[in-house]
Amino acid sequence: MSEIVVTQDVGAVVVTAEANDPAVLLLPQQGPQGAPGNAGPQGVPGPPGPQGGAGPQGVPGPAGPAAWALPVAWATGLVCVTTAPATVVTYDGETFLCITPHEAGGSFDAAKFVKLAAKATLDNHTHPLSQVVGVGTAAAKDVGTDLGNVVEVQAGGKLPTLDGSALTGLGVVPVGATIWINGSSAPAGFLKENGALVSRSTYASLWAYAEASGRVVSEAAWTVADWGAFSSGDGSTNFRIPDARGEFVRGLDSGRGADTGRLLGSAQQDLLRSHNHDTTIPLDNNTGGNAYKTYFGPTTGSNIVTSVTGGAETRPRNVAKLACIKY
Repeated sequence: MSEIVVTQDVGAVVVTAEANDPAVLLLPQQGPQGAPGNAGPQGVPGPPGPQGGAGPQGVPGPAGPAAWALPVAWATGLVCVTTAPATVVTYDGETFLCITPHEAGGSFDAAKFVKLAAKATLDNHTHPLSQVVGVGTAAAKDVGTDLGNVVEVQAGGKLPTLDGSALTGLGVVPVGATIWINGSSAPAGFLKENGALVSRSTYASLWAYAEASGRVVSEAAWTVADWGAFSSGDGSTNFRIPDARGEFVRGLDSGRGADTGRLLGSAQQDLLRSHNHDTTIPLDNNTGGNAYKTYFGPTTGSNIVTSVTGGAETRPRNVAKLACIKY
């Protein structure tokens, strides 16, 4: 018998057999490499690692430029440098910046300098607020008392004296109100309250007030007893304002009972309150005894007349003013 040794990847196999034994030929041999299998699925990412430590201090940056140096006057022996702060000199009234380091000699070498723009020196002066950016409309107005100005408060918190005739549209005096003027002409925004016919379009606000008051009467009624009210004028283009000339004003009764039956703007004629006068007459014709008897007013069958006194009207003490109505 002979010994045949067959070596495989799994180790050594020892087979004992007779020479020419067919069993030796039946030993299994290694087959070819199989195909690789498919890749497995991606694994789940692991948790994040801990925060790393701070890095090293960075290298400091270069130093910034030095502050701007004031210019120095040109002088012989002056050391001129270009490193900050670069040398700035004045020569012949102008300013120069050094661009080439050198020690100045007796003469100025313009090739080693660059001329700087001159800095303007301003005298004390003012600018109107309209030239200042970022202020409101009122702040951009000039101070003064003319039209379009802003009024400046004076010492003690007082306002300057103003011409009130130029102050229109302020709404201080309501449309339709009557004011009394110590003058012969109406101020701006007012009409003399003289019963004039005026245009409905020109004085639209006053006409609207008249309609809202409920006291617009016909021309005929206005002439007879309502000249303190408004009239409808021609019915389309004009209307008549009240007439306060020569009149005393009486407060509307409005239910008090002192002057009943009155309407706003209605006129009232003068009137004396009922009264009598005491007088004396002789009792008889006995002039020697001077006998008299007192009577209170006229008696039946008698005709007693007192002496005349007074004037053309009954009136209280008064002063004259000009009535004006706001339109």
